[in-house]
Amino acid sequence: MGQAWGNLQSTFKSKIPEEKVRAIIDHIFDRAIKDAKDRAKSKDPSSPQIEKNTLTFDEMHSAIVQVFQELNKNIPGAKYAPPTKDQVAEMLKNFDTNEDKQIDREEFSKFVQKFTVDLVRIYAKELLIMTVAIPAAALVTKRATRGVPFLGNLVAKIPTTVFVAGVTSAAVVLFNK
Repeated sequence: MGQAWGNLQSTFKSKIPEEKVRAIIDHIFDRAIKDAKDRAKSKDPSSPQIEKNTLTFDEMHSAIVQVFQELNKNIPGAKYAPPTKDQVAEMLKNFDTNEDKQIDREEFSKFVQKFTVDLVRIYAKELLIMTVAIPAAALVTKRATRGVPFLGNLVAKIPTTVFVAGVTSAAVVLFNK
């Protein structure tokens, strides 16, 4: 039990590996820059190729949505909603260090790293609830029903492992709706 608890604690303390976050950031930032260049070229094909290294507000919002999609795809059971445009505007104020109303790669990187730490914290809390709190509550509930007529006899006939697994599975299903 002690070893399992130690493994669980190390899971909560861990973060998404720095190089993986950096790879996601670079990939999405590069894709957003390429998309912005392609849109500019499609509007005026005769214009010279401009060197663009920053994202505007709308491009940043789109890139953030893509980051959330990547995280939701890579974290089992995750359904994190991306921030609204108002929240992105507030973030733009906080992370736009040179105050040019555009985000460069480093500013975008700082933003993504900050919110991935927050998402890992949320994920760890949800994992703790699903792996510790709900099974413990199921055990307490099973013991509490012993004195209840009819229900106590019914619950007593269900093996504890099956009862706990069933309650936990039901909680996971309800939680992920």
